[in-house]
Amino acid sequence: ASMFRDLTTYYLLYFFMAVFSVFYPVLKPLQLLDIFVQLPTAATLILKSVYGPRQQLLAALIVLVISTYIFAMIIYLAYADQQITYVEQDFEWSDSDCYTLRSCLWMAFNYGTRAGGGVGDLMVHSNFAVDGRSVVDFFYFMFVTVILLNIVFGIIIDTFSERREEFNQKAVDKNGKCFICGIDKVEFDKEQIGIFERHIKNDHSMWSYFKLMIHIWEAEPNDDDGFEQYVRRELAKSKINWIPTNTYLGKRDDDLEAADDTIEKIKANLKADLDHFSDELSAEMGVFSEKLNLQNEDAQARLIMIEQYLADLRGEPMGDDDGQPEEIRRSQTLPRDVRLQPGSPGATDQAEPVSPTRERQSPDVRDERE
Repeated sequence: ASMFRDLTTYYLLYFFMAVFSVFYPVLKPLQLLDIFVQLPTAATLILKSVYGPRQQLLAALIVLVISTYIFAMIIYLAYADQQITYVEQDFEWSDSDCYTLRSCLWMAFNYGTRAGGGVGDLMVHSNFAVDGRSVVDFFYFMFVTVILLNIVFGIIIDTFSERREEFNQKAVDKNGKCFICGIDKVEFDKEQIGIFERHIKNDHSMWSYFKLMIHIWEAEPNDDDGFEQYVRRELAKSKINWIPTNTYLGKRDDDLEAADDTIEKIKANLKADLDHFSDELSAEMGVFSEKLNLQNEDAQARLIMIEQYLADLRGEPMGDDDGQPEEIRRSQTLPRDVRLQPGSPGATDQAEPVSPTRERQSPDVRDERE
């Protein structure tokens, strides 16, 4: 809407300029500036190349004016009488351009920057000796004419190149990218040649999205469904989150298939890890079960030993069902370190059980006590 209002104002002014150009012919060539409106590329690449880097250009122009003022002051104080005099027919015009500091500054800035050799081209050269004048002419030419002016031109040319690259990139994006999702044409051509044209015409037609926006603007908010309410809120916030970015319906299916494959791989890896862990756990449980059985057998043997020891203290003989002597049966049921050894002294006597304290003692201490 703002663009239409600006164009309306422009053409209204253009109409009055065309009418007044009948009475003021100087306005006629100004009407040719309409080319910048008819060709936006010219306005973008040329006008913005000068208006865009205005801060850099202003800084360069300030340095240029200061430098020119310094040289103008030197010329005014030392070499004002060496200006070229003009002779027109029989009349000799001897007034110098540096009769005041202001006129000398204007001479150095106006003629000096336009002359090929600098301000020295406007002054008299009486000899070729190296003196102060030649030094001033040389440095004015090098610093003002060569360096500063080329800096100004370089800023404009570089900006013009950047604008041109931006314009070319926009043209490439316009013809080689989807306006809605922003995916390159190359990505579509990898799947099938010609699918990009069908995609921007059917799947992501920008005019369909534009029609949706107009529908949202023209429709009553009370008639909106859930999706239309969401789009209306996003448009009110000047956001484009409701537009698909870097995705489309076909790509979404591909992504889902890739996600399913990834999930299957994760499941397979987890199953392998669980099987490996189960095997290791079974092996550890087997070793632990063997150790537990050995501890149970040792505990049962010690329990039998304690019961026999208590029976001996009470003087209650323990019978033997299989007819074996009590000493032999006792020696078989006791642990290895307290069993009766045949042929040893006192084998016919009762075997002395080994107390737990004595059992833990070292062999040297046990032999000493015996």
